[in-house]
Amino acid sequence: MELLAISATMAGHPTNSLEDVINALFLELENNDDENRASSWKQLFKSLKKYHNDLLEIVQSRIACTKGVSTKFQIIDTIQIIESLEQVRKSWQPQCEIPEDVHDNKFFKDIYKARQQVDDLLEKAIQEEYERQLYIYQRLISELGEDIKKKDVVDALKAAMEAAQDAAVFRGKKDFDGMTTVLDQFRRTPINPYRDTMKRVQTEKENPESNVGKLLQDLSKDYQKVITDSSEFLDNTNNFLDASILEAKSRIAELEQSDGATVESSYEEICEGLANLRNLMNEIKGDTKCS
Repeated sequence: MELLAISATMAGHPTNSLEDVINALFLELENNDDENRASSWKQLFKSLKKYHNDLLEIVQSRIACTKGVSTKFQIIDTIQIIESLEQVRKSWQPQCEIPEDVHDNKFFKDIYKARQQVDDLLEKAIQEEYERQLYIYQRLISELGEDIKKKDVVDALKAAMEAAQDAAVFRGKKDFDGMTTVLDQFRRTPINPYRDTMKRVQTEKENPESNVGKLLQDLSKDYQKVITDSSEFLDNTNNFLDASILEAKSRIAELEQSDGATVESSYEEICEGLANLRNLMNEIKGDTKCS
């Protein structure tokens, strides 16, 4: 029962309430894209998926009961599993001891093998996955800020893109239409729930009285698309800013040689606007102002 609950949580199924956990026990462990997970996390989840059906069969054989006189129709007697689930939800680590002679029992060998994997890998998997996700999160907030004002960033970037295009200094890996697509994608990215989750994870990790297993639920949430979309936004935006500022500086230098003072002033204004936007995004790389 405990192993199924841990498996369901790692699969990303909702397990915030006792009712959620009970429902999640009987759901399939989908083949989620765990390519980016920590190696020990992937190893443990792969093992739990391997034994999932056998574990489920054992549990169902123990908690199913008949209703009425017919034995053809059975229901799940959840009363038998509530206490165990309430205990495991406190720390998301197995609480029941497995007898030493279980591995000799053919019927229970899968329980023994799966439990061994959890005992050997669960804490390590959670720690490694925490470190992986924290590294990514810190990189994002170092460039977007911890209090991410997405609308302000998007509006400022859109204005800068339009100004750069009008002045014919728009440069970067993406053209104007490509950057607009990146911008619209980031606009729809639910980055605030991801930020709130990571803040909660950090707080829990820093609590000396906390058990590492309590991080399991939050770390199991799939925010890979949020991370990918945000990283793509940052990479393309920084590339656009750097390349467009460089082009604006080049135009200014050319105009200085031809005494185009009025036009030069226009390019300087655009260049300064681009640099200010880069500062707004906390992407200061030394030379952030045009001169």
